[in-house]
Amino acid sequence: MISASLTCRFLDPEVSEEDVLAACSIQIDTLSAEDVVKNDKTTSVYRTRVSEVSAIVKRYNTKNIWHAVRRNFQISRARNSLISTAAFLRSGLLAPRPLAVVEQNYGPFAGQSWFVTEYLNYPTLLNYLVDESADSDLNAVLLAVNDIFTTMQQDNLSHGDMKATNVLVDQSDGLLELVLIDFDAAQRHADRGTLKKALRRDVKRFLKNWRSQPEVESRFESLFDQIQML
Repeated sequence: MISASLTCRFLDPEVSEEDVLAACSIQIDTLSAEDVVKNDKTTSVYRTRVSEVSAIVKRYNTKNIWHAVRRNFQISRARNSLISTAAFLRSGLLAPRPLAVVEQNYGPFAGQSWFVTEYLNYPTLLNYLVDESADSDLNAVLLAVNDIFTTMQQDNLSHGDMKATNVLVDQSDGLLELVLIDFDAAQRHADRGTLKKALRRDVKRFLKNWRSQPEVESRFESLFDQIQML
């Protein structure tokens, strides 16, 4: 029987490889319910600490043998998430700091992979706009959303899953800034036509968040109309 091996493909200097591998080896059922963000056939996401850094570990699971075989001819989903996160960070957009990419192999065959990022204890945009009703807060959000979408358009990027739970609100420095998470479906586009279609899907998904808040939805629709993304 071929034994599994874990290899760090990327490592932030603030964390140790030993601690990263230990975090990636955690069994989900040993964690408290509040530390488990998601656990299904495709991905498992949980909070832990890595070398004294509060972290999120996202494990990409293999659903079956055929899924494993297909993934063997592609870069790992964890490495792809690192590449996409780095592209957004280079564009000046905010995202959690990547800490590590770990890949599992059974001899020449690919297994699971892990993407470890810094955990940011910020509210989601969905919760923030439910809790905050002041018009000035919404105006600040509109400006930040404008910056995100115009930057993506300028740099040929699309996010691919613009749920409001994938947008965090950072007010730690007294200013409102938006942080994007979950870059599994993010892409850099070589063709402006495919970029335009992908951004329209991002806009459509983003607007879907506010169906129960017509006034908020209307303000976002006006924004996207002004920047010609509707």
